[in-house]
Amino acid sequence: LPIYLRCNSIKCTPNELAESLEKDGLSVEFVDNMLQSLAVRGAVEHTEAFKKGWFHVQDLACQYACEALMPQKDMTALDVCAAPGGKSFTIAGIMGNSGKVVSCDIHPHRVKLIEKGAQRLGYNSVVAQLNDATEFNKELDQFDRVLCDVPCSGVGVIHRKPDIRYKNKEDIEKLPEVQKAILEASSNYVKKGGFIVYSTCTLNRAENEDVVEAFLKEHNEFSLCP
Repeated sequence: LPIYLRCNSIKCTPNELAESLEKDGLSVEFVDNMLQSLAVRGAVEHTEAFKKGWFHVQDLACQYACEALMPQKDMTALDVCAAPGGKSFTIAGIMGNSGKVVSCDIHPHRVKLIEKGAQRLGYNSVVAQLNDATEFNKELDQFDRVLCDVPCSGVGVIHRKPDIRYKNKEDIEKLPEVQKAILEASSNYVKKGGFIVYSTCTLNRAENEDVVEAFLKEHNEFSLCP
């Protein structure tokens, strides 16, 4: 399978990235102009472009979730389940490294991963922060955009992670309650006039439509975007 790369638009263009990667012997293909993405084969972490922070690795579906958020220049954005930081970096790139992206995780070592990635890419608009997404944190501000990319069963990425098929069924059945708690807490961070994207990498209705429908029944101040 190819690896998908998101071009770091504050440092280079997709054409410049492709040229650099090809010089290092990688096979490169343009896949989506809107996403500024490339499909490559080879050891990307050993390339000159990686050292320069010209890209980060990210599957296309993850990038579409960030595009759905529609972040704009100088906005504030919150990524509640961020580590290792790929979606936060994509949001920062779309915003041209302006405004502020608060990138959260519950584990300290994963917060450090976000910080390390943001430093390599040069995204000083990204602020990594320790936070439990299942509980409302009154110390966090409100934001123009909130990305709620929740822990899930991962069925949609089984081609990348075949061990997912061996997950415990009972653990999977518990996930919607966690997801509902994260969406509930995250909704408190949305500014009036702003919006939230709820996303998973699974195909399970119980973790997707059912969670959103249950949330909307209890929150008439929110409505689905077309």
